[in-house]
Amino acid sequence: MPSDKYVSADEDNASAYFSEDTVSLWLRNHREQRADCIAIVFGDGQITYDQLSKRVGRLATGLRELGIRQGDIVALQLPNCPEFIISYLAICSLGAVVQTLHMPYQRKELEYLLQDSNAKAVICLSSFKDYSPASIFHDVNAAKKLGLQIVTLGSSISDTHDYSDLEERDEIHRSEPQQADLPFVLLYTSGTTADPKGVIHKYDSFLGNAIVAAQELGVSESDRILSLAAFSHLYGLFTLNMTLAVGGTVILLPAFSPPAFKDVLTSLAPTCVFAAPAHFIASTKDSFVGSDELATVRVVCFSGATVPVKLATEVDAMWPNGKAIQLWGMTELQAGTYGRPSDAQSARLESAGRTAPGTRMRVVDTDQVEVPADNEGELQVRGPSVFSEYLNKAEESKSAFSDDGWFLTGDLATISENGCLMITGRIKELINRGGVKYNPIEVESVLAGMKQIELCAVVPLEDEVLGETACLFVILKDDHNLALEQVTNYLESAGIAKYKWPERIKVVTEMPMTPTGKVVRGNLSVSIERT
Repeated sequence: MPSDKYVSADEDNASAYFSEDTVSLWLRNHREQRADCIAIVFGDGQITYDQLSKRVGRLATGLRELGIRQGDIVALQLPNCPEFIISYLAICSLGAVVQTLHMPYQRKELEYLLQDSNAKAVICLSSFKDYSPASIFHDVNAAKKLGLQIVTLGSSISDTHDYSDLEERDEIHRSEPQQADLPFVLLYTSGTTADPKGVIHKYDSFLGNAIVAAQELGVSESDRILSLAAFSHLYGLFTLNMTLAVGGTVILLPAFSPPAFKDVLTSLAPTCVFAAPAHFIASTKDSFVGSDELATVRVVCFSGATVPVKLATEVDAMWPNGKAIQLWGMTELQAGTYGRPSDAQSARLESAGRTAPGTRMRVVDTDQVEVPADNEGELQVRGPSVFSEYLNKAEESKSAFSDDGWFLTGDLATISENGCLMITGRIKELINRGGVKYNPIEVESVLAGMKQIELCAVVPLEDEVLGETACLFVILKDDHNLALEQVTNYLESAGIAKYKWPERIKVVTEMPMTPTGKVVRGNLSVSIERT
């Protein structure tokens, strides 16, 4: 069980909410105290905590033989499968740092992320959908001379190591006690510039945030937790850490679809579901999920995108024994606010809840003066889980904080009299497609190379299911035409992940510009006529 040494009633004392735990300590305790309890359930299979500990130890031995040591960064690009959890724990047991890579990332994204992090190894799939991630990593490794050790799950290719071979080592590595103030995970988030920014979190602050969330949400060792968000994302990793903290059971769904979600609900009986709004919009649209499917669920938590009140209300009313809540977080701080199951219905359904213990928020105007309750302004945060700096980006790190030490989220928000957060917009110009955020500047910079384009801008377009999709506005060069298929083909050849491709195109003769020559995307967004 997790340590309770972080507990304090003094929310101004951030250090009181640091945890002295590591994920390796959690696993050791669960192995010793509840070895036969189920740690992971997937399809027709399950893994006990004793089995999990042994598999983690064997893989750690294999990774150690590849030269992985304390402080090394190991990239991990896997779906929500047992091997993700085993790899995550094995890397941590060596004192190394886990760098998560989202499954949709392809050559262009991976080149930058691996070079920026200086990763020593990567664990990936040999095949995924209609392409080979292992082959992409192999080509990137050779072209950029990264010196990566590539571990493949599935059939291996030349110059790679087979994952199953590493996990079949006879020796079971048992991690030595580790310091909780060491870094253990590296997450990347897009910002207001084209390049993603790396955020390194330490055990003490990151896990402390997960432990207090488990207590606030009433999560215990008897819970069976299903995350529809990928573990490579902050939201999914948060749910994994929270489950491991209490010794609960992780229920896996590698690839979401409404039928697959329905099957997991009815066959594996989760007690808590962590989802994005798009998951339930798709699942309730054709009646895949209703009161019968949610019979065992006591909490549904929404995060990753703006939650329509109508959706939250409908889900909350679906079944009598459970509650819908919302959560707001960022890569830079993990879970900042969330509703509690015991909160009033209006607080749970109409807001992102109250702050995590130890976390503080304020909303300020353009002069950095805190505004009264229910007034909109820029949201700023401070607390034990807030990061300290971006990797390799000193200037961005400095500008991310106010002079008095508050993290500048870039979001617009209001805070009610009773402390409930409502995100009302954003200062940062990100597009949030189904909970996956990306910077349109990256796409625009690639499309600027097309011979047909004089000027372009990618802006969000409201979507009932995904929250937002993208529309490409273009000013064409003389005597040129441009079709959406040409745009997507060009982005594909440039190695841009498909979820970043625009889904509409609109040709214009001029664009709204600032005096300094920047496109005013907000004015373009409102000019779109739905067809």
